[in-house]
Amino acid sequence: MTKTSSNTPRISLPGSVALGTGVMIGAGIFALIGQVAGLAGAWFPLSLLVGGVVAALIILIPFTIVKVRDDPIAVAAAVAIAGVIVIAQTVAVPASA
Repeated sequence: MTKTSSNTPRISLPGSVALGTGVMIGAGIFALIGQVAGLAGAWFPLSLLVGGVVAALIILIPFTIVKVRDDPIAVAAAVAIAGVIVIAQTVAVPASA
């Protein structure tokens, strides 16, 4: 945040974009967790744990390939594969119980 001559704090354009993006993503996460809790019922804690493990493994795929092969094309392919896995999981989860 910057201060103007009248000592009033102002937010810059990148700051406002970052703030708006964070608010939208955060609200989406909370809304999605509520829907998952309704679908999973008593299995909700386990579903969060399994989802977290899968997300961690998906994030590690590109880093593992970078460590093994210093090839940008391999990294791009790994990121694409991780994206396909995320999409497949989204499609496989039913929208309503």
